[in-house]
Amino acid sequence: MTPAEKRWKEKQQRIQKKIENKKNGKLPKKIDKKYKEFIDKWNDLSLLKLSKNEIIEALKGFTKHGDEVAELLKNNKMKYEFLDDADFDELLRDYDYNNELTDEIIFRTRAATLDGKTFYRSSASVEQFLTEIIHEGSHVIDNLLKKKFLKEGKTLKEIEKSIGNNWEQEIKAFSHERDWQIKIGIEPEYKSLKNIEKHVKTEYPKYLK
Repeated sequence: MTPAEKRWKEKQQRIQKKIENKKNGKLPKKIDKKYKEFIDKWNDLSLLKLSKNEIIEALKGFTKHGDEVAELLKNNKMKYEFLDDADFDELLRDYDYNNELTDEIIFRTRAATLDGKTFYRSSASVEQFLTEIIHEGSHVIDNLLKKKFLKEGKTLKEIEKSIGNNWEQEIKAFSHERDWQIKIGIEPEYKSLKNIEKHVKTEYPKYLK
């Protein structure tokens, strides 16, 4: 088993444990009431039935970043689309110009930001989706800033100083995820910033080609 496969297996075990705990009524006592009510309502329903307003309301009131993502959605500055697994996999392969994505990477990817639009697997749970849209919202904000700076005539090196390189942008996005998970009262996927940095520097290139 490769290190990447081992990490994937361990992650799936953590996800499965959370699902089992939820089925057995073992949700953390500190979990936010608003969040729990939303999850209970949508747990057995398709993400395709979620309206934009419902997503916005689910994101608001927990973290500053979550409020910013909700505002982006409200003002149509963040576009999103749900795809079934086959279409999502095909989309990733179409954008994999350097042939860097293995089947394993594609299989465990649940969301992506491509050409200014965010995409999500419709097969994901509502809990996974909310976490992913928090993450992708971070990339949308960085992309909007990059466009703004380019219009102002800034160089790519100057822009990098403001929004960071690929590693720094991913660390920021995963940190937003972690802050969100802590605030709503669920166990964060990454225990610390150090864990996030280790994951990003193992899984992502420092600079995009």
